[in-house]
Parts: sequence; C-alpha cells; structure tokens
Amino acid sequence: MAPCKKYHSPEDKRQAICDKSKRYYTKHKPEISLRRKAVYQAQAQEGASSTSVVKTVARRKKIANSNHYEIVSAAVKVPSLSPSQAPDPFLKISADARSLIQEFEDFLHGKDPHNYVETLLRLYFKSDSRRQGQLSLFADPLDALYRMRKAYGDIADKASQAVGSCEHLEALIQTGKPIGCLVLWLEDIWRAGSDGPQHLRLAYGRKRLAWQRDSI
Repeated sequence: MAPCKKYHSPEDKRQAICDKSKRYYTKHKPEISLRRKAVYQAQAQEGASSTSVVKTVARRKKIANSNHYEIVSAAVKVPSLSPSQAPDPFLKISADARSLIQEFEDFLHGKDPHNYVETLLRLYFKSDSRRQGQLSLFADPLDALYRMRKAYGDIADKASQAVGSCEHLEALIQTGKPIGCLVLWLEDIWRAGSDGPQHLRLAYGRKRLAWQRDSI
C-alpha cells in the first residue's frame, strides 16, 4: 500500500511551513522580544570609542522535530573603526590633486610648461606658420588653465582645512604651482603682444617676458 502523501500540493506545503513558523513565534514570542530588546539597547549604548558594535543579522534555524527552517534574528558583534583607524581625508584629497595634475600634463602633450610656451612662441614668430602673429595662440589655452587653477586651489583649501599646515600640504601646493605659472606667463605674453608683433618681439629680445625671468 502506497504511503499517504503528507501534502497534496506545493501550496499546502508552504502553508504548513508558514503555520509552523507562526506557532513557533507565538510560543517563543517573549524570548524573541527579549533578544531584540537587548540588541536595541546595545546599539543605543554603543560609544565612539568602542572596538566592536552589535548588529542584527538574519539566520536560518531548524524547527524542532521537522526538516523545516525559519528565519530568526540574531545579535552579533563585529569590529568597528576606532578613531585611529578612521579614513584619512588627505588620501582622497591627494588623489584628486594627482588626477588634476595628470590632466594638466596631458594638456601640455608631454611638454613641461616652459617648453610649451616656447613652442607657442615659435609658432607665433615663424614665417611659414599658419598661426604667425596670432595672439590667440596664447589666449586660447587660458580658459582650460583658469579652470584647472581654480580646481587645484579648491583642493589645496580642502587640504588646509583637513590637516592644517604640514609638509604634505606644502608639497601639494608646490605640485600645483606650474599651473599658476603657466597662466601668468601666457597672460604676460598676450599683454606684450597686444600692441603688435614687433612689441612682443622686442620684449622677447630684451628678455622682459615673465616666462624668461621666472623659474618653477
């Protein structure tokens, strides 16, 4: 004789499991409430200097005398970050600074600022250059450089607020100095050439340009 089926359909099986879970919860409701209350109290009393925190996680628990499981909440301790382990804000600031410096170097196409300006001057003075005598050679790059200079200044301000005066901050500021120098050099050349190519040629020949006097 074939054994009698315990459940007539999957729905009957799911309903039976659900009923068992409800009965278990009803029977053990006081214990579950106490466990939850203990977790909430531990979380409320957690201090900033504690080395661990209590978190509630879901776990499967086998129902007694059956092959079924229920989901129950359990309190577990996990390590927490102490103040000494807190993320260093300067790390992200430094990463932002490096990213901007990389953008600046890409803008110069592998040249240093001094050689970049020298290349523009050659194009300006060269007789067979399509850009001969065009002051836009020195004005066109300024929009992008103004943006980079401001962005790097904002980064330096954040670094100053985060760490105050220190060697790392001074190094960060020095790293961004070429951006500002290039802006000043191009502005100076543009002013010198605003009265005509001859005026710029004269300033260049007499080494009056800031680009010729300054060093990074």
